[in-house]
Amino acid sequence: MIITNQGAETRGLRRAVRRHPARVFVLLAYVLTWSVWIPRALVSQGVLTARWPMILGDYWAWGPALAAVITAALAGRGALRELGGRLVRWRVRWWWYPLVLLGPGAYWWFIYLTAVPAGWSDHLRQPLPLTEGLAAALPLLLVLCLTDGLGEETGWRGLLLPRQLEHAGRLAASCLVGVIWAL
Repeated sequence: MIITNQGAETRGLRRAVRRHPARVFVLLAYVLTWSVWIPRALVSQGVLTARWPMILGDYWAWGPALAAVITAALAGRGALRELGGRLVRWRVRWWWYPLVLLGPGAYWWFIYLTAVPAGWSDHLRQPLPLTEGLAAALPLLLVLCLTDGLGEETGWRGLLLPRQLEHAGRLAASCLVGVIWAL
């Protein structure tokens, strides 16, 4: 019978995570998300007939958040507290709110107004607020905030970006996170 020292193994794992939290996060985020997205792609191509990838995939924007929480928990209580603090800290000026809330609609109108003279308007689908009213768009906004906002951004901008900013400038760190996210 082989007896191992699990306490020493746990300490070694925690030490490795503390030294390389960004690498651990990226690896976990890829494993968690690709384990669902690859089967989901296979289902959409008719190669796989299972239903679980399609069902789980609807909620799988939480993969990066789960990877961030696991990484922070392994790194220690301070890292977990820091990650949680980033979720409630708002450091933007007031004028960003109208830009973020009205920007997508303004962009759609710009595309629509330039596409109509070109004869491309038949291919454009009107956004939900224009077809169903603003009341129909609010639940969609809430769902997107809870899935994409908390699910994706907790990992990429809550854990990975601050680690990259320790070693690079804002532009370089943001571009690196963008490339990692795109993969």
